[in-house]
Amino acid sequence: MKSFFVFALLFVLFSISVFPQRPWHQYLRGEGITIKVPKLKSFKLSNGIPVYYIQHDLTPQFEMSIYIDGGSFEEADDQLGLTSLMAGSLGLSGSKTYQRDRLAQILEGRAASFSASASLKRLNISFQCLSDFVDEGLSIVFDVLKNPAFTQSDLDLLKKRKIQSIQKRKENPGRLGYMASQLIRYQGTIRGRIATQKSVENIKQSDLKTWYRKLFKSGRMSIAVVGDFDMGKLKRILNKNIGSLPKSDRGRDATAFKKDSTTFKKNKKKLFLIEKNIPQTTVILTAKGLKHSSRDYYALKVFDFILGASSFNSHLVQQIRVKKGWAYSVYSSYHSGKDLGSVFLFAQSANKNVPNLLRRFQEILSQPETFITDEKIAKAKVAIANKFVFLYETPAQLLEQKLSIKWNGLPENYLNNFIENIKKVKRQDILRVAKKYYSPEEFSIILVGPANVVSENDIKGLKKIKEGFKVPE
Repeated sequence: MKSFFVFALLFVLFSISVFPQRPWHQYLRGEGITIKVPKLKSFKLSNGIPVYYIQHDLTPQFEMSIYIDGGSFEEADDQLGLTSLMAGSLGLSGSKTYQRDRLAQILEGRAASFSASASLKRLNISFQCLSDFVDEGLSIVFDVLKNPAFTQSDLDLLKKRKIQSIQKRKENPGRLGYMASQLIRYQGTIRGRIATQKSVENIKQSDLKTWYRKLFKSGRMSIAVVGDFDMGKLKRILNKNIGSLPKSDRGRDATAFKKDSTTFKKNKKKLFLIEKNIPQTTVILTAKGLKHSSRDYYALKVFDFILGASSFNSHLVQQIRVKKGWAYSVYSSYHSGKDLGSVFLFAQSANKNVPNLLRRFQEILSQPETFITDEKIAKAKVAIANKFVFLYETPAQLLEQKLSIKWNGLPENYLNNFIENIKKVKRQDILRVAKKYYSPEEFSIILVGPANVVSENDIKGLKKIKEGFKVPE
């Protein structure tokens, strides 16, 4: 045993002397987890496109993302799925010079990758490579971006995959329930839409080209670069290829963003049923939340952690799974964005337990003071602080976080002040937020299960019981 401790001590001393400290250690200072986050550096191209960067030589790698404002928010109802198909084709088809097979061969041979993805509000074009391939790799990437092929055969392949995915999305009850909660939560708004088989079939090759020309404008772009690179060369390459685009405004459809509002009131205390003859029902409760910049955000985060986000130690798991055995999977979560937010509870339970489960959910939500204790609050604050540093283990993660902060309209020092703001949360703040946003009267209920899984006698006070709901196909 003595020899073991001697060996352990020698190993520690050896590690300290041989393995250098990571540069990021300088940003952890003081007692406990006090964070000092580096400022985001940037410059602008000749046409005004902002370039955010973190330069480091931890590894000989280079990463670049081009973010373009524009996504499914701006798509027409009869062409939902257009941006994702365009993104997939952009990353797959290559250009006339670098056609698909040649492009794949070059990138694979140099351990590089090029892809594009789409979301509600943005198109993200991503390129990664080793540092010695930056100049050549960027010349290839920009050739594709300036002359995308958008071949018919690749579009047909991507449409087939998309339609197959649409046809299969009803097979997973959890996914189906979550999708329904999104549609119900944002019913009548730009967010309350999803691609269907018909909307995908409507998309033509010419639509990809037209849509790309609409989005690929300097006024919509921002660029993020991370890694080991020569700043002078990078600026020259970016200005030559992207900085040469004509100056433009954002050019996006403002009316689409004005429609980005919620209609929770008409869905309060309603129960929506998606009939599926299965032995286990998916249960989702959803309600309006708050935007990320709200002063109540930190209190909501602590409450959510105690309620259902802290895994096995959460109140929901202890009450629903451990004590009652009604559900193996049960948790709470929330979403907070720039303009709106939502909260929800999730569980999957045997059909016979669903009425009891719903009643217990309502009891828990109506009595937050019974489980929000000073001890739990203190533990939640420590756990949230300990997890916080893992939001940006790498420079690339930090850069992404920083851009997300800008997009969500948060102050530049948000990360630096995050833990301090969590520490300031008091019990009365948490209870106020719980009663405002988590009151049972605020929630819609979505069930994916048999038609007779609940009756009007099972749940009192609902405005309407078992309103049928179908996800668009």
